[in-house]
Amino acid sequence: MPSRYRDSDRRIEEQSEIELVLRSQALGNCLERSLGVIVFFFFFSQLLVEYKFEFLQTICNHEHYIPLNLPMTFSKPKLQRVQDVNLEYSLTDEYCRHHFLVGMLLREASVALQDNYDIRYTAISVLKNLLIKHAFDNRYQHKNQQAKIAQLYLPLFGLLLENLQRVASREALYSCTAASSPASRDEFVCSFASPSNRSSLIADKDPACGAALPNGHAIKREDSKGSLNSEGATGSPDQSENIRRSSTRSSVSHCSRLDQFEIRTLLMCYLYIVKMISEDTLLAYWNKFSPQELINVLVLLEVCLFHFRYVGKRNIASSCMRPPGPGAPGCPRRLAVSPTVGCRVHDAWLSKHTGADRKSQTMPALRSRAGGMQVRLQHLGSLDTSFTLNHNAGTSEADIVHQALLEGNIATEVCLTVLDTISFFTQSFKTQLLSNDGHNPLMKKVFDIHLAFLKNGQSEAALKHVFASLRAFISKFPSAFFKGRVNMCAALCYEILKCCTSKVSSTRNEASALLYLLMRNNFEFTKRRTFLRTHLQIIIAVSQLIADVALSGGTRFQDSLLIINNFANSDRPMKATAFPSEVKDLTKRIRTVLMATAQMKEHEKDPEMLIDLQYSLAKSYASTPELRKTWLDSMAKIHVKNGDFSEAAMCYVHVAALVAEFLHRKKLFPSGCAAFRKITPNIDEEGAMKEDGGMMDVHYSEEVLVELLEQCVDGLWKAERYETISEVSKLIIPIYEKRREFEKLTQLYRTLHGAYAKILEVMHTRKRLLGTFFKVAFYGQTFFEEEDGKEYIYKEPKLTGLSEISFRLLKLYGEKFGSETVKIIQDSNKVELNCMNKLTKCY
Repeated sequence: MPSRYRDSDRRIEEQSEIELVLRSQALGNCLERSLGVIVFFFFFSQLLVEYKFEFLQTICNHEHYIPLNLPMTFSKPKLQRVQDVNLEYSLTDEYCRHHFLVGMLLREASVALQDNYDIRYTAISVLKNLLIKHAFDNRYQHKNQQAKIAQLYLPLFGLLLENLQRVASREALYSCTAASSPASRDEFVCSFASPSNRSSLIADKDPACGAALPNGHAIKREDSKGSLNSEGATGSPDQSENIRRSSTRSSVSHCSRLDQFEIRTLLMCYLYIVKMISEDTLLAYWNKFSPQELINVLVLLEVCLFHFRYVGKRNIASSCMRPPGPGAPGCPRRLAVSPTVGCRVHDAWLSKHTGADRKSQTMPALRSRAGGMQVRLQHLGSLDTSFTLNHNAGTSEADIVHQALLEGNIATEVCLTVLDTISFFTQSFKTQLLSNDGHNPLMKKVFDIHLAFLKNGQSEAALKHVFASLRAFISKFPSAFFKGRVNMCAALCYEILKCCTSKVSSTRNEASALLYLLMRNNFEFTKRRTFLRTHLQIIIAVSQLIADVALSGGTRFQDSLLIINNFANSDRPMKATAFPSEVKDLTKRIRTVLMATAQMKEHEKDPEMLIDLQYSLAKSYASTPELRKTWLDSMAKIHVKNGDFSEAAMCYVHVAALVAEFLHRKKLFPSGCAAFRKITPNIDEEGAMKEDGGMMDVHYSEEVLVELLEQCVDGLWKAERYETISEVSKLIIPIYEKRREFEKLTQLYRTLHGAYAKILEVMHTRKRLLGTFFKVAFYGQTFFEEEDGKEYIYKEPKLTGLSEISFRLLKLYGEKFGSETVKIIQDSNKVELNCMNKLTKCY
C-alpha cells in the first residue's frame, strides 16, 4: 500500500480518538455540573426548612401564644363544646383551624421526623424548648391551666405511636419485656401492628405519603404554605391524596432509627403531657383506642422506664470520663451539630427572654430573675446538657456528683410519672384486665410495666412507691397470680428475690414484705389451705438465680429470709393456722438450696465442674418436674455458651421427655419418656417424677411440648446429629397432621430431607468430626481433695490439640491455685505417683 494512504488512515484514527476524548470530557463536565446543582438544591432545601423552624420558634415565643391557640369556648353551646373537645385528640385540619399555631408546629415536626438528622434535631429542639417555657411560665402555674396547655399537644401522642418502632429500639424492648421464665407459644406477643386496618406504620410505608394516626386521620405532608388551608380542610380523601402528592417536600426517604438524644427528648415531652393533662381527658383519649393500640400506649410507657433508668454513679462517672456514645444508656451522645439554625434558635431565644430591655415577655418572671432563670433554662432546655462536661479538660468530682444527682432526679420523676399513669390505667380498665381471670394480653403488658420498674435501675425513693403499687396490684388481681398459668407469679418471685439481695437495706425490707404479702395472699386465695404455688415458684426462682450465678450477697439474702420469718411469727390473724409453719419450712428449703451457691461461685469459670454440679442438682429434683426442668435449661444454656451443641441438644431432649411423661400421666399425650429411648438410654431418668402436691401447680400442655420438640430438632441440627432428628420428628408429625398445619409440615419435611442428605454426604465422604476427647487425671490431695486420683474424659471442640487443652487447664487452675503450684504432665506414659509432691504441687 502506498505511504500516502497509510498516512491518511492514521490521521483519521487520530481524529476519532481526539473526538472521543473531547466527548468524554464534555460528558464529565456535564455530570459534574449536574451533581453540583443537586448538592446546591439539597443544601438550599435543608436551609429553607431550618429557616422555617426558626420562624416557627419566633412566632411561638409570642407572649400571647397560649390565648391565640385556645378558642373562646364560653360563647358556644354545650353540645358544640363537647364536639370541640373530641377534636383535640388528632392532628386534623379541623384541629389546626381551632389551634392554628400549635397545629402548624406539630405538623411540621411530624414531617421533620422523616427527614435527615439535622432537621429532626431542629424540630425536636423547638418543640422541647416550647414545652419548657410553658412549664415555667408564671402566668399558667395552676393545675387546670397546665392541663389545658398539655391538652393542646395531645396529638403528639399519635405522632409517637406512629413512630413507635423508631422510638422503641430492639435493645429497649428486649430489656423491658424479657421474661424470667420460658413462655409458651400461646402467650401473647406484643407486636407493633398498625391500628386495625386503617393504616400502616410510617417505617413500613413510603415516607412521602401521609402517615395515619390511630384515629384514622392522615397527616398531610405539605409545606407551610398549604398545610393549614382552611378551605380544603373538609375535602374528600381523593383531594387529600392529590394535595399530599403535590407536596413540595422531597419524597426521598430520610427515615431512620432515632438516636438516644432524640428518643429521650421526645419521651420527655410525652411525659410532660401525660403528667399535666387531666385524668378525664386522658381517659377519654384511651377509650378511643382499640386493644392493640392500648397495648402500644403501654409499650411507650415501658420504653420511658428503659431510657430514663438510673445507671448508678460509677457508670455515670465512667461515661463522663470518655466521649459519650450514641448507645450509652442514660447518656445520649453529645451532638456535634454544625452552627445551624437549631443552635441559633435556642441561643437567640434565651438571649431574647433574658434581656432586661425586652418590652414584651412570654415569661414575666424572667425580668427579675434573668440570671437564675437562664441557668435553669440552660439545664432544662436540652436533655444533653446533662452530658456537656468537658471531656478534654477532665471532669471534676463535683461535676460527677452533680451529674449523678441530675440523672437520679430525672429517673425518679419519670418513674413516679409512669407509676401514676399506670395506676390510673389499672383503675380505669379493671374490667378488661380481669377478663379470663387476668390472663389476657392487656394484663400481661400492664404486668410487664410493673416488672420493668424492678428490672430497670430506680432510686431508693422511687422504689418505695413501686413496692407499694405492687402490693396494691397483687391485692386487686389475685386470680392473675394464683389461678391458671403460673407465668406472672413466677416472674414476680424471680424479680423480688433479686431485690432481696440489694445492698440498700430499705429495698431489702420492702422486697421481703412484698414476698411475704404474695405468700399470704396465696394462702388466703386458697381459703387458708396452702400457698403451694408461691412456695414452688420461690424455690424455682432461687434455683434459677443460683444457676445463673446471679444470687450474690448471701448474707443479705439470709437477712431477708429472717425478715420474712419475723413477719410470719408476728402476724396475729395467721397464728392459729398452718401458715407460719409453712413459711418456716419454705425458708428452710431455700437455705438448703443456697448451700450450692458457694460451690457454683467457686467453679464459675470451670464449665466442666459447673455442669457437673448442676447435673447433680437436676438429679436431686427428679421427682419435681419444674425444678428439674429449671436445672436442665440452665445446663443447656451453659453448653450453648461453650459451643457444646451435642450436650445442649441432649438437655433439650430430656426436657421434652419430661414434659411428655407429665402429659402421658395426665392422659394428654399417647407416649411418655419411653418414646425417646432410641435417642438416649438415659431418658428413663425422666420417669422418676412423683405424682404429689408438686405436680398440682404444673401447667404443661401439648403446645409446650411441640415447642420443646421443635427446639430439639434445631439443637440436633446444630450438633450435626442428623440421625436422631427423624426420631423427634415422628412425635411432631402426628400433632401437625391433627391440627392440619400444612405449612409447618412442609418445613419439617424439608428439614428431614436436609438431614437425610447430610447423612448421605457423611456416608460418602466418611468425614464428620464431632469433637476431640482427652483423658484428664487430677493429682494433689491438698488442692483437689476428693478429686485426687480421679480420671475424667474431656470433650473439646472438633480440632483441638493437646497444647490447647493443656494451656486452658493450666490457666484455669493457675488462677485458682497459683501458676507455680500447677504442673501439666502431657506425655502418655504411666504416671509415677511416688515422684509427685502432692502436698505443695497439683498435677
